[in-house]
Amino acid sequence: MQNISSILLVDDDDTSNFVNKTTIQHSRLSDNIHVTKNGKEALDFLKVNCSLDGSGNGQCPSLIFLDINMPVMDGIEFLHSLEGNKDINMENTHIVILTSSENIRDVNKTLQFNVAAYINKPLTETKVKEVINFIF
Repeated sequence: MQNISSILLVDDDDTSNFVNKTTIQHSRLSDNIHVTKNGKEALDFLKVNCSLDGSGNGQCPSLIFLDINMPVMDGIEFLHSLEGNKDINMENTHIVILTSSENIRDVNKTLQFNVAAYINKPLTETKVKEVINFIF
C-alpha cells in the first residue's frame, strides 16, 4: 500500500482517535499521524503546516480524516473555512469524511465541498485500503 507522508485526524473523541491512529499504523499507511480535536485546531494546524510559502517542514497532510459533529468548530464549518482560504495550500491534500452520522443531510452538506470520500466509523484496515485505492 502507498505510504502517505502525513495524515491529520480531526475528531473530538479520544477513543475514535486512538482506534483510527492504531488502524492507520497497522495498515502501514503512514508513520506521521497528527490529531486535532475540532475544526479550529485543524485549521490552525493547516495554517502553520500548509502555508503557501511552503514552510511546513513536510507536515502538511496528504490526507485528512474529518469528523462532522464536534464542538468549537464542526466539520462543515471547517470545510467552509477552508473554502477560498488564501493562507492554506490544500493542493495536495485529500479530505475524507469519517463520521458516525448516517444522516442524509450531513452527507448532502459535505457534497458541496471538495471531499474525496464519505465513510462511516469505525475506520478499518479494509476501509483504509479502499479509500487509498480510490483517492491515490
